Amino acid sequence: MRDTLLGPGGFDPALLTRLADRPEQRERRLAVYRNNVRQALLSVLEAAFPVVRQLIGAECFTATALT
Repeated sequence: MRDTLLGPGGFDPALLTRLADRPEQRERRLAVYRNNVRQALLSVLEAAFPVVRQLIGAECFTATALT
């Protein structure tokens, strides 16, 4: 689950088969959840390291944090 939510790649097929949604909705719903998790983690990093964000710029900070 962690790799599915935080990793850059696709979704774990075993996880997709456990979801009750129709197959065409599974990846879309997980993509929304993945985005929410990543944005929440980014917000935590921004709050913890505001000076670093200011020094390297918001765009670089975000790219670095999400990779």
